[in-house]
Amino acid sequence: YPDFHFHTHYELFFLLSGSLSFYAEHSCYQLQPGDLVILTNQELHKAQNLTDCPYCRLVIHLAPAYLASLST
Repeated sequence: YPDFHFHTHYELFFLLSGSLSFYAEHSCYQLQPGDLVILTNQELHKAQNLTDCPYCRLVIHLAPAYLASLST
């Protein structure tokens, strides 16, 4: 992810291996394996690998309409 971007859906970003700098809006988080980031829709973000080592992540996107259907 070279540039900040956003989605119209919610995002769960789970780092499986490696390390990253994760930027969300005006904050930066140093992620290690096992860290989970939960992003709202329309939230600017990017992941930046500052090393030559690859990283592995699991990303799940959830549509706002789907989440709304779960609430009572």
